[in-house]
Amino acid sequence: MAAAAAPLADDGDGIVDRAMWLACAAPNSGRLPAVGSVVFYFVDGHAAQFCQFPAPLLEQLAVPGPRVFLCTVAAVRLRADALTNEAYAEITLDPVADHDVPRLAPAPAPAPAAAAGGQQLRYFVKTLMISDFDFRIRFSAPMADAKGVFPPLVDAKAVQPLLVKDLHGSPMTFDYGRKGKRVTLAKVWKKFRDDMDFVDGDSVIFMRRRDDDDDDGELYVGVRCQRTLERPLRNTMRRYRPPTPPQAAVQEAVLAAAGHAAAGERFTVAYRSRQDGDEFVVPREAVEEGLRARLTSLAEVEFVWAVEDGAPPIVGPRGKVTAIATGQLWRNLEIVWDGNSEMDMSANFWQVRPVEEVDISPSTPPPKRLKNCEIDDTASTSVSVDNGDEQVPTMRQRLEALIPDNI
Repeated sequence: MAAAAAPLADDGDGIVDRAMWLACAAPNSGRLPAVGSVVFYFVDGHAAQFCQFPAPLLEQLAVPGPRVFLCTVAAVRLRADALTNEAYAEITLDPVADHDVPRLAPAPAPAPAAAAGGQQLRYFVKTLMISDFDFRIRFSAPMADAKGVFPPLVDAKAVQPLLVKDLHGSPMTFDYGRKGKRVTLAKVWKKFRDDMDFVDGDSVIFMRRRDDDDDDGELYVGVRCQRTLERPLRNTMRRYRPPTPPQAAVQEAVLAAAGHAAAGERFTVAYRSRQDGDEFVVPREAVEEGLRARLTSLAEVEFVWAVEDGAPPIVGPRGKVTAIATGQLWRNLEIVWDGNSEMDMSANFWQVRPVEEVDISPSTPPPKRLKNCEIDDTASTSVSVDNGDEQVPTMRQRLEALIPDNI
């Protein structure tokens, strides 16, 4: 195994920072590992960044050796794609053997430094629909969504120029106006839309850094593309640029990364956050906790995620496990989520936790209802939790044949 090189400095493009990255990331996703931390790299999750591969097809990729590797993070750089204007994280990893790293948890990632002058990033997301492509030359969004990001209109009946930069700093000047209770962008919107080759389901993210007493912060636009290999052509008379690489190129990139990982060589991957829980470079502690879980069919679980290493988890919707696949590591759980959740029904085992069954004594008042991430230190004496039947196999026992010996 090659010796791990020294960590690299974070020298990204300069425009995309952590706040912008999180604004452009999919909901319930976008966690970035801390430099120096220990993580798992999932090969199938890397491949799934680019396409709607069903899990069996992912398993058919001719990956040499294991499909998961233990690594340390050498560098994290935030960049923007030159073609699609998507924010992405370039993560450099050093493969390690289990005995090469301490069992102690790494220090949490440092909090990002506050922007100069007390600036805050404000943003809104507009998901494009089919109606946005019916020969329209305008972008529109509810005024309530755009408030605080788009400037107030001087004259509600007139248009005014609005300067917007992409994530590379290239400027565009839109005609900014109002129609009813919606704001509109015209003039160069159609060209921008066609250059990006948007399809319904793609999202645009408008972001502005603003001081408390200054409304003139710069306005930026980012993009979140659908996760698909073959995007439909809406106009066969035009020649569209494919925004994602063909399947052969995807497989080549994934196989190259997996090959370097298997050889113990430093490698770099690009992470684009496009859907819930799509991180394929995952903190070691999160995966190992998931491997200890004892889940059964129809078990009630809740989705958990965090945007920073060491940060309190954020609890998402609840659901019931309907199937557990033991022949794959990536998204091996099928879950029916409660209500009208738009969550993907396939989830990774480290992204859910069993809902605790709480027994309350009749003589004891019920615990107070908590907000997400709030901790009640007084509940420990009045609540008992059922940790499950030890006869139920752990997730590690279910997936033993797929996990390398050094993990």
